[in-house]
Amino acid sequence: MDVGIYKFSLQKMLESLIFAPISDTKKKLILDFVDRCFTERLGQHRILKYISGLKIIALKIQVDFDKIEKKGDPPIIS
Repeated sequence: MDVGIYKFSLQKMLESLIFAPISDTKKKLILDFVDRCFTERLGQHRILKYISGLKIIALKIQVDFDKIEKKGDPPIIS
């Protein structure tokens, strides 16, 4: 399997994320997650799938990822 196409696709996917009409907070959280994926040595194809999925979710919901609570969970009190 040719890894070069994944590098090109990953670069294009990251560029499309940067210019996507989503909040800067969501972009930062996704990019932090991508960095962590590379740190954990996940494959580029897997990371591409994660970016794609997270971008779709980010476009669909109006709340920043760090503000989402699971339905039914009590609020977190610091």
